[in-house]
Amino acid sequence: MSLPTTIAKLVQCARSFKSELGEAPIFIDHLQSLLWVDVLHAKLYVKDSTDTVTEHNLKQYTEHITTVVPVAEPQYKNTLILGTTEGFARYDLSTRIFEPHPSGNIHGVAETECQARSNDGKVDPCGRFWLGSLVRNLTTLDVVDKAGALYVLDTWNSTPTRVMEDITISNGLAWHENTMWYTDSPTAHIDTMVFNETDAIETICSTRQPRIKVSNGYPPVPDGCVVDTEGYVWSALFGAGCVRRYDPVSGEAVAEIALPKEAGLQSTACAWGGEHYEDLYITSAHEFWSEEECNAFPLAGCLFVCKADEIAEVCNATAPLGCPSFKFRMGC
Repeated sequence: MSLPTTIAKLVQCARSFKSELGEAPIFIDHLQSLLWVDVLHAKLYVKDSTDTVTEHNLKQYTEHITTVVPVAEPQYKNTLILGTTEGFARYDLSTRIFEPHPSGNIHGVAETECQARSNDGKVDPCGRFWLGSLVRNLTTLDVVDKAGALYVLDTWNSTPTRVMEDITISNGLAWHENTMWYTDSPTAHIDTMVFNETDAIETICSTRQPRIKVSNGYPPVPDGCVVDTEGYVWSALFGAGCVRRYDPVSGEAVAEIALPKEAGLQSTACAWGGEHYEDLYITSAHEFWSEEECNAFPLAGCLFVCKADEIAEVCNATAPLGCPSFKFRMGC
């Protein structure tokens, strides 16, 4: 099937900030900034309203930074909650103070040849932080099948709860009305859960079922995702070099935003940004590539954007607006 397609453009001011594993883009309205991470090098990037990009290297604190979410309370306006190798941490952008969560290492993987780490994570409409994980064999670099999990942190002073097991690569969380979207990438589909704010987390997780079939297996698989105000799901397809828009009812792909050929095929995540959340930002990667592969795709690992007018064209209608990210409820 031929989809309406457009090509994302390189974010020029971020050209020199190339990630081995770019992930977790998020636009934070009260900072008027677009943030993203390089997971494997524990770097956090902040692109402000003047198109100045600031790098925060957190390697001295943790081996990986996997996702970043904002905080709701005004007194914590410069505070971010991070996914780390061990689990959760908070970080102040202005003071650059890093504080691990008191829970420490949440994963509990004993095998010496394997390493567990956090992966994608987002905040739900109730202000709770959902954070997934994966386990990698450090000898083969393969991800261990069904060794990961999904955790929820209610407030900063609470203890993380393990709410789902038998996950391989936890990814792609998003919410729209009473639907929660969730991705375990190697399954090659995107699942839904019935989400009601008054329901217990266990009740929500018990409703999980597959909704969108992306492929029959790698390549590609679904990675990070967002929803728009019309309820459509935009999923970055790792192994296809694109983001596709899916009908939430039929599960059919209806539009595609491709990365330039020079970026390769490792598209990882997407986020709405801009004053009205009308632009779509896309991260990419060159995970575990050789020097030869990196030279062949010089834009792999860069940040890209598709502007509102281009999104309107590919959707054959007025551009749908993106949904702002929910903020973590510190509760302290």
